[in-house]
Amino acid sequence: MGKIVDMILDFFNNLETRFDPENLKLHYKNSLPISHVIVDDFLPADVYNNLINEIKIFPQDKWITKNLPNSGTRKESRDFTNSPVIQELMIHLTSQMFVKWLSKITESDDIIPDLHHLGAGLSSAPSGSLLGLHVDFNWNNSLKLNRKINCILYANSTWDSAWNGDLEFWDKEKTTCLYKIAPLPNRLLFWEYEKELVHGFSKPLNCPDDIERQNLMTIYYSSNATPTSPPHKSDFY
Repeated sequence: MGKIVDMILDFFNNLETRFDPENLKLHYKNSLPISHVIVDDFLPADVYNNLINEIKIFPQDKWITKNLPNSGTRKESRDFTNSPVIQELMIHLTSQMFVKWLSKITESDDIIPDLHHLGAGLSSAPSGSLLGLHVDFNWNNSLKLNRKINCILYANSTWDSAWNGDLEFWDKEKTTCLYKIAPLPNRLLFWEYEKELVHGFSKPLNCPDDIERQNLMTIYYSSNATPTSPPHKSDFY
């Protein structure tokens, strides 16, 4: 396991040489209907395979079962104490190196990760479930911060388009699906939060009973707060 952890560290330390933020910035600027970036084959193969294997044996007592409106049942977790690969990846997805990479792509210098993973973490949706069309919550009350960027790493060993599960971006009237993104294995997706962006996967999953739609998710924030006292540099006496 130590070898895989070292590979994760090396990967994130060299992220900008693997995926040039200058090239991705152009896509982010010009993408529709919302600024977003898709990076396929994101993690090294050995790291990704270990992630998949760890999700397969993820402790049942670490899951939280949720029933979302118009969505059916799904499982979530933010407790990775017995899952070193998941834990290491979640640490690095909220690290200075990853946030720096995101900042260059999005041209935002105020990105703040949420180490508590409110509304994020590991999730798994079984056959028959869906994610009802919705707009995301905009405010993290624990951190007192505004939502800025959503990031998803899809985590299945395989995915068939016949199983449904594409992430759909809809118009605000919920009459037209504007764009779809398939949850392909090892696909990283991040997009800019938009308060009126309606999205979800509206068709029930049709995957085999032993396969679920799985992903890791992180959410990033920004602040427009005012200081509690006039700003100043460190005062030495």
